[in-house]
Amino acid sequence: MQADLVTIGRLFKQVCPEGIFAFRFFDASIAMLYEKDRKTAALINTAAGISIFISCIGLFGLALFTAKKRDMQISIRKILGPVLLISQQ
Repeated sequence: MQADLVTIGRLFKQVCPEGIFAFRFFDASIAMLYEKDRKTAALINTAAGISIFISCIGLFGLALFTAKKRDMQISIRKILGPVLLISQQ
């Protein structure tokens, strides 16, 4: 393949002596077109991961808050339970 490229470069110089022979393979051209899309996808994946992590922290905090609130309610009912029963009679 290298020999073919040298031959093509020599023929190009014969046809267009002041021109610059630059070649690029088609798969490299396609890869360059999609490079921006790959970077955007990586950025979106990172942002989605961070947002899911923050959501999980919020959900955990809400569950802790609810458990603590219920714990306080159960404690108050245990302490005041006999008093409430006596006052209702």
